[in-house]
Amino acid sequence: MYGLKQTVAPTILPVSVAELKNHLRIDDDERNTELERIIKAATRFVEREQGRQLITATWQFQIAAFPLGRRPIFLPLAPLLAVSSLVYLDTNEDEQSFDYSTKCVVANNRQPGMIQPKPSYFWPTTAPRIDAVTITYTAGYGATAASVPETTRQAILLLAGHFYEQREETTEKLVRNIPLGVERLLRLESIGDEFIRYEREYVDTSGVGYDSYRPD
Repeated sequence: MYGLKQTVAPTILPVSVAELKNHLRIDDDERNTELERIIKAATRFVEREQGRQLITATWQFQIAAFPLGRRPIFLPLAPLLAVSSLVYLDTNEDEQSFDYSTKCVVANNRQPGMIQPKPSYFWPTTAPRIDAVTITYTAGYGATAASVPETTRQAILLLAGHFYEQREETTEKLVRNIPLGVERLLRLESIGDEFIRYEREYVDTSGVGYDSYRPD
């Protein structure tokens, strides 16, 4: 199991209210607040379906222990931009900082990104707590809407339009009746279900170490 919390949110959306209004042929400003809310909902849906962070944001990822040896930790939400801190609770439950910049390789060219000790370095032993390891990192295509792939922006635009036009429907029906074109656009940039869910696997007799935090 793991915990994932956004600590610094994006300040802009991948699709603007003006773009959605143009798409829906809306001329007045009376529904701007509603349209912004719809764009946020569509963006969240797309990010979850693709396993991505679109506009740059900061996340905190918590796991109960380091993997055994040198096995990698996969970081949810691609693309990974940078790791900013890696702290853990040692066996005395004192917080320690792990020198990842010297001892680890941060692979932000992978989907999703990962962090792994270099040869001759190993993950330390932690306290038996569910919050023993905390990794803080930034993820996203960039700080502007233009940095997001056009196919993904188009998917958000079409999905937001669908949400608006079917706004009287229940949430369940809205999600169940996603237009086929949106689904096909989402698949173009999706990193796949195998990279969205993570699990841990015991491999030692003590029940403390884990084989890896890896895609399910």
